[in-house]
Amino acid sequence: MARRKPPNTPPPFPSAPGEMEAAFVSAETAPEQPFSGVQKTSRTKKAAAAKKQTPQGGKAPLMIHLDNITKKFNSHTVLDNVTLQVPKGKTTVVIGGSGHGKSTLLRLIVGFIRPESGRLWIDGVNVLDLDEAGRLEVQKTIGMSFQYSALFDSMNVFENLAFPLREHTRLDEAEISRRVSATLTRLGLPGIEAKFPSELSGGMKKRVGVARAIMLQPKIMLFDEPESGLDPINTNAIGELIMEMRDDFHITCLVISHNIENSMMIADSICMLYKGKIIAQGTPEEIRQDPNPVLQQFLHGQAHGPF
Repeated sequence: MARRKPPNTPPPFPSAPGEMEAAFVSAETAPEQPFSGVQKTSRTKKAAAAKKQTPQGGKAPLMIHLDNITKKFNSHTVLDNVTLQVPKGKTTVVIGGSGHGKSTLLRLIVGFIRPESGRLWIDGVNVLDLDEAGRLEVQKTIGMSFQYSALFDSMNVFENLAFPLREHTRLDEAEISRRVSATLTRLGLPGIEAKFPSELSGGMKKRVGVARAIMLQPKIMLFDEPESGLDPINTNAIGELIMEMRDDFHITCLVISHNIENSMMIADSICMLYKGKIIAQGTPEEIRQDPNPVLQQFLHGQAHGPF
């Protein structure tokens, strides 16, 4: 059965390390932008107007901007008037204990859930004003690395990585094969296309999950506890991969993490969620020096304190 052609087919995946940046630039400067189809739609004129009014804040343009977001499940407030700014091309790490709203934050940004109040801009678009078609176009610009990789167990590595290309593009199988091979090689995993998830180590699964997430060349990567279940060596490798995405590919990264050492290494900015509120935010050095007792107890892993 012939596949439906999407509004925007991504440019060919680079075959060499230095070509990926050019591919991203060409995608962002082409006549049809990822959001252009949304803005041309009469049903989403409000979103186009919202883009012009998006507050940028500070010197760097914002890729993600949550403004006074509140999210409740029944009577329980999970996110309480949260404001968060994620600059374009930077890595922001959100730390905090389990059950304090971090995963809910990611689900809201991806569009799986909606807040009770507040505003959410992604790359200048007020996504809460979009219809379903508009939200889908925004979601295509976001890659997600899940905590446990979320690979399809019944598919080998090649089929896992080819899946989003087959679903959202009309690339032929030769080009899909080239992109899969190039991506695996770029992430240090050449020649594993025929392996199944059950044959991979934890670190390899994480990298394959990241590889699948970037197959459509997203502008934004969301990482849900990328170090979970990894040994120190693979934890450091994942951290280096996230920094490479920022430095070489200029992808905006938002990372949910419990790993303080890795967070301090990879982050341009760190914020802490506590009981649904952001109680501290700044550079790694500013976070280290912040006297907030809840933050300091969490940073040092102390069993006793106000946390």
